Amino acid sequence: MNPLAETVKDTQFAPMSEVSKALQIRWYRCPVDKKTLRDLMQPSDVRGLLQALGHLGLWLVTGGLCFVFFLQQAWIALAIALFAHGTVAAFFTAPHHELCHGTVFKSKRLNCFFCGFIRCLAGTILRSTSSAIIFIIALPCIQKATGKR
Repeated sequence: MNPLAETVKDTQFAPMSEVSKALQIRWYRCPVDKKTLRDLMQPSDVRGLLQALGHLGLWLVTGGLCFVFFLQQAWIALAIALFAHGTVAAFFTAPHHELCHGTVFKSKRLNCFFCGFIRCLAGTILRSTSSAIIFIIALPCIQKATGKR
């Protein structure tokens, strides 16, 4: 439970309509001229493919390492590889977001293809990763209890 819950519960806050009038957020603006920023934000099929395939390739490499370490029963290396694999997989949400907006590729077909592909992949990752982690954590304990290697 939140230790400040009782304090906040009894506090009267101003309506959001009043707060928003006085609220001044100081956003940080990168010192990039408009032309350079516009050039960087242009959708490109080549840059999009490099980024998408690079991300997928990195995910496949870390997944392959997990598989190899699992077969070799190198548990510490597997734990490190699983962490790396999960970290790479966790960052599929940002490209998926941009793909849904159609801002990655110049071609609408490529945007739609990769958007659907990553959406399917993300659903598979969320379902299978938690099961795989539970299995891998439990496997050494099961082997030790049964005496089988």
